[in-house]
Amino acid sequence: TFNSTFIENTLSTQDNTLQNVAVYPNPTSDFVMVTSQSSIAQIEVYSYIGQLVKKNKNQNRIDISSLKTGLYFIKIKDINGNFATEKVLKK
Repeated sequence: TFNSTFIENTLSTQDNTLQNVAVYPNPTSDFVMVTSQSSIAQIEVYSYIGQLVKKNKNQNRIDISSLKTGLYFIKIKDINGNFATEKVLKK
């Protein structure tokens, strides 16, 4: 099913946007690293239709090797509740 709440939150501008986030390598085939000036509390991976497919807590790396090839959205949350969303291409 389509998750419109995720898309609305992803596309809207918020006061609690996490700054200076890097997601690499991109494109990737096995894992994604996330760096930020803030401590990362959680990384969530969503399919292009907004379905949560992976979640990691308190880590800067997430394994996406088991996911199908395609476009994914990586939502990064810090310990203060700020967040950012980045696109990643899984090859």
